[in-house]
Amino acid sequence: MYYTSGNYEAFARPRKPEGVESKSAYIIGTGLVALTAACYLVRDG
Repeated sequence: MYYTSGNYEAFARPRKPEGVESKSAYIIGTGLVALTAACYLVRDG
């Protein structure tokens, strides 16, 4: 990952919320929206 002033994700180190390890998510459906939701959950999660 490139460390430039315009790349926010390179510098952001968010803390995990309390109890996040014991939570789960189910994605109902298929298609682009479900794939996008899964990507966000994996990235943020």
